[in-house]
Amino acid sequence: MRRMLLMAAAVTALVACDKNDDPDPKITMQTVTFEEAELDANGLLTGKALATETEGGFNQYNGSFYTSGFASFSCYYTNSWGSDYSAGFTVSNNTDMATPGPANQYSVYAKSGVDGSKKFAVAYYDSWNAENGNEGALPTVTFSQKVNPVGVWVNNNTYAYLWWLQGDSTTGGAPKKVDALLTIEGYADGLLVRSVSVKLVDAEKGLVLDDWTYQDLSSLGWVDKLAFRYSCDNVMAPCYFCIDNLVYVDTLTF
Repeated sequence: MRRMLLMAAAVTALVACDKNDDPDPKITMQTVTFEEAELDANGLLTGKALATETEGGFNQYNGSFYTSGFASFSCYYTNSWGSDYSAGFTVSNNTDMATPGPANQYSVYAKSGVDGSKKFAVAYYDSWNAENGNEGALPTVTFSQKVNPVGVWVNNNTYAYLWWLQGDSTTGGAPKKVDALLTIEGYADGLLVRSVSVKLVDAEKGLVLDDWTYQDLSSLGWVDKLAFRYSCDNVMAPCYFCIDNLVYVDTLTF
């Protein structure tokens, strides 16, 4: 019920912003739930199946790996270090809330996806690869037409959540809480339109996000791309987060 009320409020605001003198707008919305994704034996979908052999003799993929409706999700996959590596988005059903460390990087810190769903997306922002020619390492959603995002649900993954609470061998205990910010940028025709942000870690409150939380995206307007950027003053912080139920308007007529 809370989810429906939040989306209804966002759509009402969207209609008011676009045109407020017509009593009967026609709105068509889509929701990316990730439920139709076909996962492997580890409960994951990455770019591995799309990877091809490079001149270096390893397999690699950089681009869109999953599409739902008008939305295509980016990833960067390689096995150049002798094991699978994935950045950008990964579709997952992993919900291990107890195991710390990067081996558990694909689990959300929750018992399920939003509203008890089985699947969701885990994102890792690999800024180095993203800035060095592998654009899929920046978690990005590209739309085949302009849409108006309505909202998305966000949470920490287990690796990041437990790192902030316990630290690891490099931190000597729990690290000092500093803001960890997820900024969602909306682009249209290659230009940044505007952005919204949500705190994955709130230094002032000393809180680490530990549940699915709704983020209103309606203020982004009509865009053809969303980029999800992680930023934190602690350079050791794991740049992971999870999303589910991305809702967008694809048609608005009066």
